Amino acid sequence: MSFFRQAASVLATSVATVPMSILANVVVTRNLDPEARGQFAVVSVLAGTLVLFSNLGWPLATIYRMKRMKSDPAEVMTAGLTATLSLAATVLVLGALLEAGGFGDFGTVPGEVLWLGLATVPFQLLNRLFSYAAKGVDRFDIRNWATIGQTALRLLALSLAWLLAPGDLHATLWGNLIGVAVVALGSGYAVLRHTGLSRRVNRTEIRASLKFGLETTAQSIAGELHQQVDILIMGPMHVPGEQIALYSIAVGLIQQLRLVPDSIALALFPKLSGSNDTEAVAFTTRVCRHSTLWVVICSVGLGLVVPFGVPLLYGDAYSASLPSFFILLPAMALLTVYRVVVRYFISRDRQRLSIVTQLAAFVVNVGLNLVMIPAYGIEGAAFSSLVSYGAEAALITGVFMRETGRSFSEMFIFRRAEDWPVYQRRIDALKKRWLRRAGR
Repeated sequence: MSFFRQAASVLATSVATVPMSILANVVVTRNLDPEARGQFAVVSVLAGTLVLFSNLGWPLATIYRMKRMKSDPAEVMTAGLTATLSLAATVLVLGALLEAGGFGDFGTVPGEVLWLGLATVPFQLLNRLFSYAAKGVDRFDIRNWATIGQTALRLLALSLAWLLAPGDLHATLWGNLIGVAVVALGSGYAVLRHTGLSRRVNRTEIRASLKFGLETTAQSIAGELHQQVDILIMGPMHVPGEQIALYSIAVGLIQQLRLVPDSIALALFPKLSGSNDTEAVAFTTRVCRHSTLWVVICSVGLGLVVPFGVPLLYGDAYSASLPSFFILLPAMALLTVYRVVVRYFISRDRQRLSIVTQLAAFVVNVGLNLVMIPAYGIEGAAFSSLVSYGAEAALITGVFMRETGRSFSEMFIFRRAEDWPVYQRRIDALKKRWLRRAGR
């Protein structure tokens, strides 16, 4: 399957899941009071952060080992599954030890609520591994159906929790857990049918994957912490749950724009890993132009719809999240630039550059949050994120242009003569396909 079709299939999947994701957030928001909604946001982000810390980059390493190093998929999968299950067990044991030591609560979040959120960590780890393994064997369809299934099951489980136990945060978290667990088991079955498992764990594969993964996970941790640190520190800073709920709504709406850079990045890494340096530079440059344009167009559309959609879906009280939303809106274009360009460096096994860039942006974000949140509340958190996204995009793009000789216009200015024919060919193909079907 070509890069365009792979990216288009992932994008189409993301588009299909957006209404379900928004509806799931609406269900949670309508079901829970603002304080409980804030706690739900904190434990969800915390669980996701633990997944980043504990996966050690193994999901991305599976693609690198299968695509670039041409390792046996069965051996790669066996090593990855062994490592993931071990890491999941370690996370749960450490959590139990912390609770036994008296660290059962997290700011304003009670211990039992926290544990229901953390119970999703093993299944999230498995989901990530299976998703990346599917891409490693060019079975994007498995990854896409698993994504749709997880979103649909989550919506169903959260809706049932609302119906059977309205206003109960524990029931909502149980619904979330069940949805993640079912999809992990189903996607695992589908992926293992194509990769198989080896009879023994290849220690060489373990070491090679760990070496690549450790550098990658440092970049991933820094990147995701950069994106989530504002909500994480609001709990220990004792920001009221109502304010956290408002901010989580704004962030959740902005996250819908990530479907464009995420879809492109997911298809881009396997493509770049199998290309030589010259091809990779040219392809990264072209993809950066197109993806930035798409996100800007989507941002304008979302900015026109959200002011009417928020009070309609979430209630008038959540209109207070709109200032944060509009501050964060330009950040998605900056994130798109970063996520495209950084894939080039990771595919060249140069994760250290992306780590330094992410750490610099993370430090900027944390420093600004510590100053801006007490002074300006959630709008200060949004501004901090916008500035730090700009910093990381400028840093990684500056290095790329300096090393490859690419100019600003090559990276970001749409070229009609070169770029429009790509769309024209796709439009013509769709027209011919429609005419053939209409003629039948």
